[in-house]
Parts: sequence; C-alpha cells; structure tokens
Amino acid sequence: MSNHYTYHAQTNLTSTELAACQAIVLRCHQYDHSAKDPYFSQQFNFFPTMPTFILAYLADQLIGFAVLYADSDPKDLEPVEVTLLVDPSFRHQGIGQSLRRQAEHLLTSIGYTKIYFVSELNFLKRQPTFLTKWQLKQTGQVEVQLSLNLKRFAHQSIKSIPSTVRPMKGTDIPTLIPAYCAIFNFTDHTVAMTYLTAAHQDVRCATYVLLNQDQVPIGYAALDLSQTNYYYLFSFFIAPGHRNQGLGSAFLNTLWSQLVGHHADIVKLAVEHDNQLARHLYHKVGFKEETQIVYLSTQSMH
Repeated sequence: MSNHYTYHAQTNLTSTELAACQAIVLRCHQYDHSAKDPYFSQQFNFFPTMPTFILAYLADQLIGFAVLYADSDPKDLEPVEVTLLVDPSFRHQGIGQSLRRQAEHLLTSIGYTKIYFVSELNFLKRQPTFLTKWQLKQTGQVEVQLSLNLKRFAHQSIKSIPSTVRPMKGTDIPTLIPAYCAIFNFTDHTVAMTYLTAAHQDVRCATYVLLNQDQVPIGYAALDLSQTNYYYLFSFFIAPGHRNQGLGSAFLNTLWSQLVGHHADIVKLAVEHDNQLARHLYHKVGFKEETQIVYLSTQSMH
C-alpha cells in the first residue's frame, strides 16, 4: 500500500511545528553537509497573511516543508526565495516535487512569476543529477555564509574608539534611513522604514547603533536571536562618509565583547560572494567560511 502524504499551507508555525522543522533542518545538514538554516518568519513578506509555510506530513509526522520569502510587490517582478527541505529518510518519493508544485501554484495565484530555490554548493556537489532532474539552473548569484566563535573575545581587550555602541532606539530610525537606502539600493524611504522598524520591534531581534562623537548614529547592526545556539547578523553597515576609518571592525569587535557569555557563542552571517570589501572586513574580525549559498532558477511559473 502506498504512503498517503498530506500538505498544509499556513502563515505561521506553532512552537511544536517549528521544533519539528528545525529537527528536519538538522538532519538535512548532517546528511547533505549543509549549513544554511531557513528563515522561519513571515514578518517581511509583502502580504502579511500570505501562506509562508507548506508542511508535508505522513500521518502526524512532519517529513518535509517549504518556506516562502516574498518581500516585494508582485508588480516589481522580483524573485520569491523558496527553501525546500525533505527529511533524508523520505526522499525520492516525490515529496519535494509536490512541495514545489504547491509553492509555485500558491505564488502564481498571488501574482508572482519568478522563483529562486535556495540551495548550497555542497548539496549540489553531492547530488550531481539534481539540477537536471528538477530542470533548474544556477542563477550566478552566490553568497558566502561565515561564522565566528565569540569565545575568543571573552578576555580580549577592545581598542578604544571615539564612538559609542548602544542598543538602537526608535528615535534613531529617521537618521538611519538615508544610509540604509543608499547601501541597500532602496529608492523608497518607506521600505527602509519598514525594515528598520520591524527589526527594532521584533523581540527575536537585537539592534544596535554606532554613534559618533556628536552622538549621531553612523552605523547599524541587527541580529536574529531566534536560533538557540547562534546569533545571525542579518544587517550591518557603516554610513557612507564614515568608511575606511576602521569603524566597521571596531563596531563589530565592540559588539562581540558585549555579547560574549549571553545568548550564544557563535555569530553567523551571509555576504555576496563578489563583495570583496565586506568579506575582507569579516575575515579581518575573525569570521571563517562555512558554506556557499546558491540560487536556482526555473522557467516562469504557469
């Protein structure tokens, strides 16, 4: 008798569902020699009530899932990022393709026409026929995930700088918006306002600013605290006009010294492969390469 799989699309995860998803992530990492964790939140999706998670079950056992990250308006024609994982014990049974079809159908019904599947170079090397079977190709967009062990900062003195690092306040946001837009190529200040405000208000995040001698914010850092064993630095910058002064590394080192001994001992981040300046900065403060993240494209969805 064939197994009967069921699929559920939903906007949020319960704590039990999240734990089950994280257990699959761990098994996939061990099996595939991968390292990137999905982003288990819908807070940045353009449509707040859009189903973000598609869960695959065998009876009451979670065996796979898809996570949809769609932070732009469909009319902008930007790709939706889909992370799709199937428990290694249940692969080669059509579950991944079923999750893919449901994700594509859901996104098409909302108006999205382009999808990027998030994968890793290690996975593709271990699965040399995957791209052909799924009729996918690499987009050329590659990110490097880096990690840093904070224990090295436990007894390290930090070089004094003429600036201050402190938790971000809501009143800092207007000052940060111009730099945020310039660095992340946003033309609409309301988009920057949305991202900065969401991160500041999210209890799963910690946001910090670097102040100059006049107590004006000239740098920004945002950490995701949702993982139990590491911080994820998902946003960081020094404002234009204040770079090449050693402030970036000083900001990070000061931040690490404040984080040592608290939530976790590891910090992770992702940076574009061809962003040599950023990679140099992160290597300078001790980050090591963990994995290369690749994005896979398909034809327009029908």
